[in-house]
Amino acid sequence: MRVFVAGLSKSGKTTRSLHAADQIPELEYASISQLLRVAGGILPVATLADGLTNQRIAKEALTAFPRSKKHQIVDGHALVETPEGPLLVPDWFFDEIAPDLLIHVLDDPEQIRARRALSANSDSITEIAALTALEQAACERLATRLGIPFLAIRAPTLDEFRRELERRFSSAQ
Repeated sequence: MRVFVAGLSKSGKTTRSLHAADQIPELEYASISQLLRVAGGILPVATLADGLTNQRIAKEALTAFPRSKKHQIVDGHALVETPEGPLLVPDWFFDEIAPDLLIHVLDDPEQIRARRALSANSDSITEIAALTALEQAACERLATRLGIPFLAIRAPTLDEFRRELERRFSSAQ
């Protein structure tokens, strides 16, 4: 099973995904950001065109990523934030990587803004809330279009997130 985990930058998706991969022996972790760094992606993303280029690079890198375990968790985005505005990741990206489950990790916009305080991304709480809602809507639409389950989880603990994945894996067998 391939699980795609989306969420705004600093929403907690990486921490939760890494913990789950560390705790579930048959789960491997793949980070779109790490794959882009290795494959020469454009980071940080400055334009909408950069974002689209990165999606092509990420799709190729993930397709070439050797899967060594039964399940894979892909840490990525359904919405890429750029200085030119938000970019919804194109449908073709998800068609190509073929996830079996789409999870959107949400957190309180104030918490996300606090975690972003040291970065260049200083959106207001209202902007973060709007971007979160936009990404969640995109995820729901994608899951419906792909005919796969969708799960939105608001600030789960590490173990709640892991247990939810374990439950999904056991019911898929």
